[in-house]
Amino acid sequence: MLNEAQMNLIGNEIIIQKEAITREVEERINKNQGLGGLNSEELIQIRAEFVGFIGESLTKANIDHVLAKAYEWGKQLGQHATALDVPLDEALAVIPHYRNFIFSFINKSFQHENLTFLDCSSLAERINPTIDKIIYGFTQSYKDYHEKIFKEAKEELIELSVPIVPITKDVAILPLVGTLDTYRTQELMGKTLKSGADLGLTYLVIDLSGVHMIDTAVAQNLFQLREALQLLGITAIMAGVRPELAQTMVTLGISFQKTYIVRSLPEALSLTGVEIAIKNQS
Repeated sequence: MLNEAQMNLIGNEIIIQKEAITREVEERINKNQGLGGLNSEELIQIRAEFVGFIGESLTKANIDHVLAKAYEWGKQLGQHATALDVPLDEALAVIPHYRNFIFSFINKSFQHENLTFLDCSSLAERINPTIDKIIYGFTQSYKDYHEKIFKEAKEELIELSVPIVPITKDVAILPLVGTLDTYRTQELMGKTLKSGADLGLTYLVIDLSGVHMIDTAVAQNLFQLREALQLLGITAIMAGVRPELAQTMVTLGISFQKTYIVRSLPEALSLTGVEIAIKNQS
């Protein structure tokens, strides 16, 4: 089995030859045409650093320290790659080629060491975790990036899904469309209360004609919204409850006490004193 001196010898040779190794791998796989705006030389330098970490994993007795560094390097590289819009599968496609070539390089360069199966296993126990840590750090950056994008998109969608439309200086409409879930209604409550107070509303018409589904928790949130609006001096009027929605609400045993509910938006506006007049065009 390889001793530390032999490990150091192999690791140092990989570090010394890291750029040559990289160029040979790139030539073999024909991947040095550039990626995500990086030219071939920039890629060579980045991938040579990757090879250098593999060499370092064999020269250090404390592999945990190397793994921590490899993870951070992979994460930083992943952040750089996401900024350049490099597809994850494209970025990682070269890893198996490098993994295989490193072992081929070791076997070829150290034939005189007469490496045994156990020797190769010892090398693999250092090399593979290092490569895997870099991949993990790299993919973690992609995960963080896409979670951030998803969160921002979700927040923008929520913002768009709470469109309070002022009709007069003290009357506004809140048209709701689609399925109301708990998260959406909680966001709805916060944004509606703030907008209602900022606009100085007296009446808010909540138009439910576009809502297809509701459950007990969501219905409870809507009635809590009504009560909270009332504390701000704003009267909430619910309009346009669809038949299937009304049936669901009754089945769930939802109470309609102290709640203004009308069939249509014009009826709701009429309660606020706003009348819709349609002029005949001649």
